[in-house]
Amino acid sequence: MNSATEQTEGPLAGFSGRKAEAKRVRNKDLRGAAYLVLGEVLFTLSPFIAISMVFYFKGRSLGDLFSQPEWALAASVISAQAVVKLVAGLLSLPGGRIVAWQLFTFLIAVVIVFGIIPSLIVLSLILSSEHEVSAKLVHWQVFCFGLGFFFFVSCHYAGEALRAFGRFWEVTEFSRSGDPPQTRAEYSALIDKLGRDADFALDSEPSGPRASP
Repeated sequence: MNSATEQTEGPLAGFSGRKAEAKRVRNKDLRGAAYLVLGEVLFTLSPFIAISMVFYFKGRSLGDLFSQPEWALAASVISAQAVVKLVAGLLSLPGGRIVAWQLFTFLIAVVIVFGIIPSLIVLSLILSSEHEVSAKLVHWQVFCFGLGFFFFVSCHYAGEALRAFGRFWEVTEFSRSGDPPQTRAEYSALIDKLGRDADFALDSEPSGPRASP
């Protein structure tokens, strides 16, 4: 038979252990999310690294590199990916949990208005330019790429962080479904209350007619 201490402290100790393990897994997932984002950033930048090497060996200037329309195209693509990553993180929350959906709706609108739309306009102007691309368009497309790059990194990490916190919330749901007992006395009082409620429910049930033998 379990001792009184094991009966009163066992469930609490078990929950504390699960919560500590959930925190460890959450922190590990957050570190892994940072590595995942950095890996995708490297793949995003790899075409531009290759183009810059080609331009360098051909002796072309840095201005020619930034005047290429690929910058504006990449800006629109990574801005759209930022929206997808953020929405995927929201949808991955367990139990249909919605966390500050108004804020995330605003962030998605910011990415669309300041990331996707301007980069597509600049891309259209560069592709339709019959002469040499102006310095203003070059500056604008580099700015759009930098802004889209920021949106991509921040939204991607936010989506992965939502997944990590979602798993943590799911494991530690017990701490938010009510005030869990913190001491042995509180746990004993909770057990007594549950026993009285069960006895009252059994006594209040109407007794049906007994079946004849």
